[in-house]
Amino acid sequence: MKMNSLKAAAAFGLTVLLANTAAAQNSAASSPVGYYTETLQTGFNVIGVNLFNAALASGTLTGVDGAVVTDSSADFVSLLNDDQATYFLETPAGVVAEIDSVAAGGEITLVGAAGLAVGDIYTIRAGMTLEQIFGDTLTQGATDATADVVFVPTGEAGNFDRFFRSSVGGGEFRNANDAFVSLDKPVAILSTDALLVERKDAAPVDVVVAGAVKTDASVVNLPQGFYPVTVSGVVGSTLQNSGLADNLQAGTTDATADVVFVPGEMPGTF
Repeated sequence: MKMNSLKAAAAFGLTVLLANTAAAQNSAASSPVGYYTETLQTGFNVIGVNLFNAALASGTLTGVDGAVVTDSSADFVSLLNDDQATYFLETPAGVVAEIDSVAAGGEITLVGAAGLAVGDIYTIRAGMTLEQIFGDTLTQGATDATADVVFVPTGEAGNFDRFFRSSVGGGEFRNANDAFVSLDKPVAILSTDALLVERKDAAPVDVVVAGAVKTDASVVNLPQGFYPVTVSGVVGSTLQNSGLADNLQAGTTDATADVVFVPGEMPGTF
């Protein structure tokens, strides 16, 4: 099916890894694990989140009513009971939806309808947090003026929430707009989003991210404008074989076509 163009402000589906997976109901599916290293240099860096927390539950949806989905055989109240975690529901087709709340009877309320249907296979995992991704590697500061800053996409093109490690808060992440107030809960990253990191320190630093490997598709819903995206490709992936050409608007020049910005070797270059 031909996808609508991003210039028209429509969403498109980006399959970054395609492998159908079967999952038993209410069991946590096992995934391969690994790690990767990102080097942050002085200036602005783009970092993708390519590894994830282990699956906590998986099964098949038995009911769908808008943003409310159900697996009648599941006990999500017991499974998803960490009030400091942000949980996401995923499907092999690439849907990734944040979970707002759970209730008895295997009921889940999502943050907005996700186009799911009865019979869809799902997996649930907690989102990777800034603490998990960066650990204690980033430079702290009393405010974002001196600290390294992480720009987290809000879901609207060109808009970011900014976070930094607070030296007056024991190194905890805080919102740059409210530098002297602790966050209510850790910041979790949507698995398809990329992050921008402003490195203030003159010395480069390595960020080592560990976690589970996601082996199925991801759908990236892009608004019109600029939006950073994590593309988790296999070894040997290129723009030519990525499948992007099937989803992006073509043009005689970049003035009318959708444009992919690939990070260069130096921070802030593409």
